[in-house]
Amino acid sequence: MHTKNPLPAQDVLQRVFKYDLQEGILRWKIKRDALGIRAGDAVKIHEHQDGYMEVRVFDRHVKVHLLVYKLHYGDEPEQVDHIDQDKKNNRLENLRAATQAQNQANRTGWSEGYKGVYKTPKGRFRSIITIKSKQKSLGTFDTQEEAAKAYNDA
Repeated sequence: MHTKNPLPAQDVLQRVFKYDLQEGILRWKIKRDALGIRAGDAVKIHEHQDGYMEVRVFDRHVKVHLLVYKLHYGDEPEQVDHIDQDKKNNRLENLRAATQAQNQANRTGWSEGYKGVYKTPKGRFRSIITIKSKQKSLGTFDTQEEAAKAYNDA
């Protein structure tokens, strides 16, 4: 469970927000006169300096992907991963619960379908394995398959 700064319970979030699955839009369910917000208005979202989209809720900034995930599923996993690696795409079908290792394996640059294989800027493939929280480079190879074999052998 993500416990760093947990969000309110799912039922509280569901009283305040509605997530439109078809449109992928987060809307207010409540009226907030002091802020000029009416029920049904789209929640104003802004981009944080880290590239993730966030909203100001309950006197703090909250990442939209975490809010949408908890609003729908009710829990806060270790991390919520953007399947397509687009930090702005917070549609429910693009979000999944992940461990840090799974999230890192999905980051830009990793070769699709090959765990521990990273494409270098020069078009070669580096194989990296993590053992007891320490990364070890297994070498740089001409093909993804060679790099994957090195990873699997390790």
